[in-house]
Amino acid sequence: MISTRLTAGLVLVAALLTGGCIEVPTNTSDTAAPAAPPPLKAESNAASLRQALDSLFQEHVMLLAQATDAALNGRDDDYTAAANHLDDNARELEGAVRSVYGEDAGTQFYNLWHTHIGYVVDYTQAVSTKDEAKKNKAMDNMVAYAADMGDLLSTISNGRMNKEMVADLMRTNLSGVKGVIDAQAAKDYAVAYTTERDAEKQTFIIGNTWANAIVDQFPEKY
Repeated sequence: MISTRLTAGLVLVAALLTGGCIEVPTNTSDTAAPAAPPPLKAESNAASLRQALDSLFQEHVMLLAQATDAALNGRDDDYTAAANHLDDNARELEGAVRSVYGEDAGTQFYNLWHTHIGYVVDYTQAVSTKDEAKKNKAMDNMVAYAADMGDLLSTISNGRMNKEMVADLMRTNLSGVKGVIDAQAAKDYAVAYTTERDAEKQTFIIGNTWANAIVDQFPEKY
């Protein structure tokens, strides 16, 4: 479980919202200071799930950006290292899916997720070689992937994740990744980093939406 550290004020709000009871000690003398209350833990399975998904999705975008920059600039060792970490990240996401939905769902997710990374690589190579036909094909494949992921998440969540909503979130994310690659290829790193940060922030919408759907589907676990 991932602990969330809050400031004293936020801990108080969290305790009140979750029904916690905070006793204010009575000062029985003019000089005695009230005893400090024990520290409160503002954590839950749901919060840990949300944080884990957010972290993994954000890391995915960061590693993609590292891999594509290395590929565009011929840094083979850097590309291999980033690609290996991308797969580690994909396996962790697969594990998260499997822990909630089971083996088959985990395998389906990994295969689809791994395939979309290949489409990003295809697009990067096409940008590097200025192959417009290959760029368009890679973009078409990404759009198709977004729809496929929408179908998968809608199915395993029993409709709690609307397939069109998921597809739109994935397309938006891939549009950001495409923007990063285009900026990297143009050597406009100010735009590349800004676009990467925006794409990372957008993944929080994906992670939070999915976490909420999981909590709704399996309230006994979260």
